[in-house]
Amino acid sequence: MAEDKKAKAAAAPEKETAKAAAEVKVDKLVVRSLSAGFRRAGRAWPAEEVTVAASEFTDEQIEQLLAEPMLVVLPVAAE
Repeated sequence: MAEDKKAKAAAAPEKETAKAAAEVKVDKLVVRSLSAGFRRAGRAWPAEEVTVAASEFTDEQIEQLLAEPMLVVLPVAAE
């Protein structure tokens, strides 16, 4: 039971990050994978940074990308 609470507490910051990014108008995403070729949101992501337009993804896919521990995702707000 105590481990369930720890797991929920650990997941909370990721959910907050995804919610905060969804509330801000995100124009682009800078994405790199910790493992080359890792797939998420219908794409294979390289180990090098890739900048993609947020409009290429649904809101749900953006949340998945932000919450994925195998990806490093930097949302870039519209100017």
